[in-house]
Amino acid sequence: MQDQSAEMAQRTQQILRRSAELVAGGRAKEAVDLCRTFLRQNSGDPKIYFALAVGLAQCGRRDESAAAYREAIRLWPAFYEARLNLGTLLSSTGKFEQAIAELSQAAQLRPQAAEAYINLSDAHRAMWRIESAIENAEKSVSLNPAIPEGHNCLGAALAGKGEFDRAIAAYRQAISLRPDYAVVHLNLALALLVTGNLGEGFSHYEWRTRCDIGETPRRFSRPNWTGQNLQNKTILLHPEQGFGDAIHFIRYAPLIAKMGAKIWLESPAELYRLFASMPSIERMFAPGKTPDEYDFHCPLPSLPHAFGTTLDSIPGNMPYLAADPADIERWRKRIDRAGDQLQIGLAWSGNAANRNERNRSIPLSKFAPLARDGKRHFHSLQVSPPPPEAGISLLDWSSQLTDFTDTAALIANLDLIITVDTAVAHLAGAMGKKVWLLLSSPPDWRWMLDRADTPWYPTMRLFRQQTPGDWDSVIAGLPIDSQF
Repeated sequence: MQDQSAEMAQRTQQILRRSAELVAGGRAKEAVDLCRTFLRQNSGDPKIYFALAVGLAQCGRRDESAAAYREAIRLWPAFYEARLNLGTLLSSTGKFEQAIAELSQAAQLRPQAAEAYINLSDAHRAMWRIESAIENAEKSVSLNPAIPEGHNCLGAALAGKGEFDRAIAAYRQAISLRPDYAVVHLNLALALLVTGNLGEGFSHYEWRTRCDIGETPRRFSRPNWTGQNLQNKTILLHPEQGFGDAIHFIRYAPLIAKMGAKIWLESPAELYRLFASMPSIERMFAPGKTPDEYDFHCPLPSLPHAFGTTLDSIPGNMPYLAADPADIERWRKRIDRAGDQLQIGLAWSGNAANRNERNRSIPLSKFAPLARDGKRHFHSLQVSPPPPEAGISLLDWSSQLTDFTDTAALIANLDLIITVDTAVAHLAGAMGKKVWLLLSSPPDWRWMLDRADTPWYPTMRLFRQQTPGDWDSVIAGLPIDSQF
């Protein structure tokens, strides 16, 4: 019996080693098959279930991976690594309460292990339990100050509370421990930018291209433009992030044209007509469809760094975007301007799939107090219908807003835009319209801190949350009866 037991232990170790080699070599599916074959004959080994879970996670089969981790834990409740990995996996799928439960168990099993507290902090931060996030991050740093992930985690938690000076110090400490830590450079960039240090902030912002932020890095046959002479050169500009970012950064195109360059622009269909109206744009292409006959390329978000942008040199000439006059007239005929009612455009929600957008969005019903006296006529600027029982009467134009040119034409006919931090805010600002922007706490980097205006859009006023999640006081503070 002892020989059989020793032989089984040896075989188990062989399977574990081979599975790890396969996963490391990018052959996770083979690792999964190997573990499952072994488990069909020996179903009681938690370490094999753990290896199976790792392979499944690498294959993107996260639900099956979680089930395998849970089986490993059932067989061995004190299996620290399984609880740690399961908690991390649950966080990645948005199951933060379950993640916190598993990670708390892991921390109890190994109170001196910094990793569990790092992941606990991240999960609490995702739930906007910022004090708990800071507490766990500080615990991880105290246990092992040599781990750069702990300092990065602490910086993110402090930034969530709005303590950006301390966050910047934590990020700098992480970089001192690992100078090529790309995600920390990006986090440091955002903290520097939101505090107004644009020069250093945009320098660190270039590290975003080395981060895994959900987009596959593109490869170009021509060099990246970082400020080289563009006289008689052709430069390809291309978006990299969302619609709002593209609208925000396209302001640099006229500056490039003044350098003697021909500008080619890649644009998503939703922005194509809007950007095609810019005099500085010579040719337009769908993303990835551009011929190779250009000299340089540059992602739109890299333009501020290439121009050495500071607070004093932000391109602020407005408007730099405009709707087509024929479209404006078409929309003018659709809007009933009878009487002296103010015509107000309203955007209350961004992309629900984006966690940050969910924090920025406001339930439409909270805007109801603005419409109670009947002096204002509200128009939805959303591209999807408003929810039922919204509590506020507004015109739904969603079926007729086919692209941002239509939205621009509608905005051109309105007196005021009230919006959360979404592409509509950038569009209205770029058009030089009066905009009231309602900001969550903490805000996106470009809105900076403690100011009611923004150098990016001179006709925009900022209304900020004082407490995360509190939109009622923000809306109650809007000077809706003023002449704005």
